[in-house]
Amino acid sequence: MLNIPLVIGYNLEKAMQIIGSDNEVIVETTLTIYDDKKDERQGNQPVVVRQVILDNKVVLTTSVFG
Repeated sequence: MLNIPLVIGYNLEKAMQIIGSDNEVIVETTLTIYDDKKDERQGNQPVVVRQVILDNKVVLTTSVFG
């Protein structure tokens, strides 16, 4: 089992730095359904909203805000 720090809430670039290049990372993207969040975070970098370990790979889901 991988011992990866929790990176939920970090932008994708920072999350990748924390995880390190020795681990295989898969990035999935989702779009928020909340209009207020889209307006609030318009133009910001993607943020990690989910993190799981699957088959010794780190799967990060990021939310794009529009």
